[in-house]
Amino acid sequence: MESSTTPTTLPGNHKMRLKFSDSFATGTSIKDIKVPAELLLRHRTGVEWIDEGLGGEGFTPSMVTMFTGEPGAGKTTALLTVASGLVENGATVLFNTAEESLFQVKRTVDRLGLRGNFLVGGETNVDEILKAADKIRKRPENKGKPFFLMVDSLQCLDDGNFSTGRITSATAERSLEKLTTWAKENFTNVIAIGQVTKGG
Repeated sequence: MESSTTPTTLPGNHKMRLKFSDSFATGTSIKDIKVPAELLLRHRTGVEWIDEGLGGEGFTPSMVTMFTGEPGAGKTTALLTVASGLVENGATVLFNTAEESLFQVKRTVDRLGLRGNFLVGGETNVDEILKAADKIRKRPENKGKPFFLMVDSLQCLDDGNFSTGRITSATAERSLEKLTTWAKENFTNVIAIGQVTKGG
């Protein structure tokens, strides 16, 4: 297995190198690569402006998407709406909030009148979030369904780098790397909320 890396630019011109594995040696002919059937599927959200922004057909498996904006811009509200729409279109969704309490999330869902029965969590450690997501994905009722992990927000996550749980400016970068690797390896989707700071 050869490990490949993809550079991604983060706010503040930080770059991270995402690592994930495939079975192709460098120099493989493009004609010899067969795209897995799972990657040919598209998953509509039922939220018109989101689906349109994704080419009219919704999400592709293994996609990692970031919702960004200033505090109060409506990122969580938008993401909850997408979560509900995805469930109504046959997906399994885990909405993990490290930003708000689950009581606050429930109040917003009720206020918006959302009907999709997505799953929720309030974990901050990335590894624990991914373990929980894997358990949920493997439940019999979820087998064969598209899976979406939503994280609110990236800046509140702990990647486990420090035993004290300390969060630094690099924590979000490492957390996103773990989430992206997981999405690529499992043909799942991750949508993360990222806060725009005062410095842009």
